[in-house]
Amino acid sequence: MFHRNPARAQSHGGGLSVPGVLIRVGLLAATCGVLPSESVLSADENDGRLAEAEAARELREAGVRVFLDLKTGRVSEVNLDDFDGNLDDFDGNLKGALKKAATFSELTDLSLEATAVDDGMIPVIANLKKLEWLNLYRTRISDAGFRAILSLPSLTHLPAGETKITDGGLADLNRAEKLRYLGLRGTAVSDRGAASIAKCEGLTGLHLGATRITDDALPLLRDGLPNLQELWLHDTAVTDAGLEVLKGFSRLRKLYLQRTRTTVTGVAALRRALPDCDIYWESDPKP
Repeated sequence: MFHRNPARAQSHGGGLSVPGVLIRVGLLAATCGVLPSESVLSADENDGRLAEAEAARELREAGVRVFLDLKTGRVSEVNLDDFDGNLDDFDGNLKGALKKAATFSELTDLSLEATAVDDGMIPVIANLKKLEWLNLYRTRISDAGFRAILSLPSLTHLPAGETKITDGGLADLNRAEKLRYLGLRGTAVSDRGAASIAKCEGLTGLHLGATRITDDALPLLRDGLPNLQELWLHDTAVTDAGLEVLKGFSRLRKLYLQRTRTTVTGVAALRRALPDCDIYWESDPKP
């Protein structure tokens, strides 16, 4: 699962270094289905709070993890990872649960890892305008669904590895102006998609492990992503020639090169060129 925890996300290829805990430390707590009352609420606001509380209760009883922001008392995180529960009053299990989650107006974190979410369910998610962290790892979305997600104005972290996304789905990436982490591990993304990725100049984390990326993509990424700090290239066709390009990633702090076509000599030279970067290679732990 991918939450604001890098070590966990790193091991799965899904997120920029923040472990897979289910709470934002010091801010989130599991809901008991009752939201805190406030001294002054309009009738509409009160009805909204009650509706949220009821939705949170139903989701929790179905086995969904729901969390409150302790500062606001509003639901801010929903975790539907691996969800296949039976929700009698919902419109078809997962889809119904997702619709319930979409009623939380302050939702910032939504994890859908390893669920049957597909392009048809994306319009529900696209209405969550405050969503910052969206985990689509191992879902069934394709290019059309991915492009629709990019309209979310607050999106910062988007693990979407092992999906049906291709180069075509990346064409509108520049719309996601606040995006800081993009996970595409195990997709059909190739060098052609690198031009689109390079337009996301705010990226600090990029997962391209087990994709069709080669040395040819690296100059584009180097020139377009000046703030990149973490880069996953394991299980790709990158060679020592590509390592020469990687020397230009001056802010890089973590680089994963396991099972590439690089050599001991090439990696040693790269380590000398980037002394502040932790480089993981053949003998290092699997990402």
